[in-house]
Amino acid sequence: MPPALLALEWSGKNITVSKRVCVPVGSHDNIPYVLRGVIYYGSLHYVTVLVFGNGQLWYYDGMRNDGNMRLIGDLRSAPDLSRVEGKTAVAAIYIRDRPV
Repeated sequence: MPPALLALEWSGKNITVSKRVCVPVGSHDNIPYVLRGVIYYGSLHYVTVLVFGNGQLWYYDGMRNDGNMRLIGDLRSAPDLSRVEGKTAVAAIYIRDRPV
């Protein structure tokens, strides 16, 4: 059975964060996964953007905004999630789009 969650890490490389990926797993072909979070790093500090099921993008930086998340947009209209507020994406979390 394909995993329900994928965590991909690529620190030290500049890549484009895909909103959706398809991965062949075992005997299953092209299992679709959708983006649910991106971890960013810069200036010796990590932050994250969470993607809710309705497509809303929420930015979280525990050192700012009293530790509260802040709505920053919508996944459908986000042009590029490789950078946010001067920080570079280093990892992403995807969930399986549908049961197998």
